[in-house]
Amino acid sequence: MPFADVTLTAITEPILYPLTVVNGSGSGDYTNGQIITITANPPTRCTFLPNGLETACVGRDNQRHHDSDHARYPVTVTANYGDKRYA
Repeated sequence: MPFADVTLTAITEPILYPLTVVNGSGSGDYTNGQIITITANPPTRCTFLPNGLETACVGRDNQRHHDSDHARYPVTVTANYGDKRYA
């Protein structure tokens, strides 16, 4: 039996990891390495505190807007606010 050409097609689906943003926006499911923008959304009469971003991903703290690439595991980011009179 003679050899014949064979064509193989690989169909892959991205692996998604959850990102949970507490007190802000940007939650969702993302792929590893995907650039994500998260935003702190302070309530009325509150301000975003210095060092107010608690995150497990590497990026810049002390910013109301934060860009980061997503890790290979679930991540929760929490924005902390304080009353404008005391911050």
